[in-house]
Amino acid sequence: MNKQEIFECLVSGKLMNEDVQKEFVKLVDEYHDKFYAGQFIARETGVSRRDLSVWNKEGLLLNRNDEEDDGWKKYNLIECFWLNIVWKLKKFGVSNTQIIEYKEILFDNSAKAYKDNIKEIERTSNFPDAIKHQISSLTQTLNNTEDDIIEDTLKDYSGSFGIILMFVSLFYLNYSLIILENGDIAVINVGEPTSEISEKNITKVLSQLCQQSFISINLKQIIGNFLQNEKLQKDSEFYFGILNHGEQKLITEIRSKKLKQVTVKIKDGSISHIKLTKNDKQNELIIKQLSRLLKKGDYKKIEMVAVDGKIAHFDEEDIIKM
Repeated sequence: MNKQEIFECLVSGKLMNEDVQKEFVKLVDEYHDKFYAGQFIARETGVSRRDLSVWNKEGLLLNRNDEEDDGWKKYNLIECFWLNIVWKLKKFGVSNTQIIEYKEILFDNSAKAYKDNIKEIERTSNFPDAIKHQISSLTQTLNNTEDDIIEDTLKDYSGSFGIILMFVSLFYLNYSLIILENGDIAVINVGEPTSEISEKNITKVLSQLCQQSFISINLKQIIGNFLQNEKLQKDSEFYFGILNHGEQKLITEIRSKKLKQVTVKIKDGSISHIKLTKNDKQNELIIKQLSRLLKKGDYKKIEMVAVDGKIAHFDEEDIIKM
């Protein structure tokens, strides 16, 4: 059994029919290439080249670089997200020793850590129903899968935390990395509850946290800020590739030249009006602008005005379900 077949068993679950399995595996494979392929040079990571060199020697990077000139190393998206988390941890005064310990915990490839994290995500997450069904199937599959097979597969996905970062980026899940005074670390949902049980759980966790001091690093914000980095020398295709499928459908509509204006309403009350043209090159720049705006993850509604005058409205939940 090759790794693709193994991952198919892990992510799609044996309860799914064959067509759904193939489609979901295709989806995962598509996003894997976008999130795990090295494509960012040092100046695009959001961290200085000097800090990267020092952090590499200190063992803070996910994948240590043994080359003398690490300025030529290319980082993947998950590594870039982690670098910005490290920067934030250092701002809070967390020691290198602690950061290395947290790295080993978060990116643990062990089967037990993965199973525990999947169970927690299933219990508290704000995923769309289709994704929840896949996670539920995944949980049942994991219970019948040998640990060494799981661990061999996880090596390609930076452990369960790497997968969490990927889904936070795609679906704008409001997850935070929490560090307690005693050094314990956890990833918790601080966003909208999905059920009465989820609401009670979030309320209970936040109530307990409010009774002590802790460090909170909002993963959604870390990811959103990184993707707004002006130093990223990426074209519209890069941003299109890391949009969820609902957002990709919106961009495809723009490329069809059937629209004349897109209005994005942000949760802070601001509004962006984007007028489209018949110039393909100019529209690609507009698509990049819109994609970057979407990846910030705080839009509330999107209004599309077609050339024929018809208007369509979508909120964030509608788009994720598309």
